[in-house]
Amino acid sequence: MLHDLSVLYTGNWPSTPGIRHGEAQVKRLCSGEEQAHPDSETESLKPLIQCMKTIPCSTAECERGFSLMNNICTDRRSTLLLSNVSNMMMISLNGPPVTLFEPRKYVTTWLRSHRSATQARRQCTPQMPEYKHIWKAL
Repeated sequence: MLHDLSVLYTGNWPSTPGIRHGEAQVKRLCSGEEQAHPDSETESLKPLIQCMKTIPCSTAECERGFSLMNNICTDRRSTLLLSNVSNMMMISLNGPPVTLFEPRKYVTTWLRSHRSATQARRQCTPQMPEYKHIWKAL
C-alpha cells in the first residue's frame, strides 16, 4: 500500500509521465485492497488506510458544486452575499429533497409574527413634525 501511495507524490513521478502513469495504483487505493499481511504494522496503518479511502477518484463532486453555484448566482441574483450563497449551497447539497420539505410550521410562525404579506415588519408611527406650527401659519 505504501508503494501505491507513493504514486500520489509528484516528487516520485518520472520526468515525462505517461497518460496512464499510476492508474493501477490509484485503482487499488480506491478499491481498498489491502496488500499487507495482518500483523502489528497493519494495525498501526489502519488510520492511514481509512484516510486513503476518502481520496476522490474524480472531480465530479467539485463540478457539481460549481454547477450548483452557477444556478444560485445568476444575473438576477448577483448581489447575494457570500455567506448567503454558501448557506444556499449547503442546503441544496446536504438538505432534504424539496418533496420532503414541510413548510407548515414555518408559515404559521411567519403568519403569527407578520399578519400579512403586504404588512411591513415594523409599524411606523407617524411623528409630529417639529415645524407643524409654522405650516399652520402659512
